Amino acid sequence: RLPDQDRLVKDALTGLEPGLYDPEYESISPDERLLMASRGMDMGASLPEGLEIISWECEYGDNIDDNFICDSLGTQARHTETSFSISSEVMLEDQSGRKYSGFWWDNSPFRENFRPEECAKIALKSAIERVGAEKSKSAVTNMIVDRSAASRFIGPILNSLFGMSIQQKSSF
Repeated sequence: RLPDQDRLVKDALTGLEPGLYDPEYESISPDERLLMASRGMDMGASLPEGLEIISWECEYGDNIDDNFICDSLGTQARHTETSFSISSEVMLEDQSGRKYSGFWWDNSPFRENFRPEECAKIALKSAIERVGAEKSKSAVTNMIVDRSAASRFIGPILNSLFGMSIQQKSSF
């Protein structure tokens, strides 16, 4: 059912009320977008001895989301926001041929707060931290899932519960 009248938005008509729209979005050129994407990789980064970068992939995206909502109670509201996002994934190899990967993703509604270089640094740090990791013995224990891996861990479980998965008998 629809919410009570006193809970309805009555003053969101321009879409700018939440303060999530960056007017710079309209003036970004394709060359600037390419530059921001390339800043998500740090090919000149210094590495510990014995490691080399064998691949680095970066994905940049930006968008503007402009929604107008209305309902049968007379509510009319607009929401406009911009988004700048970047993901960076690096693959390292040691002298024995073992590979280590690191990944990071970041997003901001404002270009001035957007830091692709930081994304690259965190991805590289994540890969370097995996060097020398050893397999643990099997055990029954509590598990802590890093937020960067949580969606990969929980996603398949949730997807199996969707109606289509159940109908296709691809659920549990």
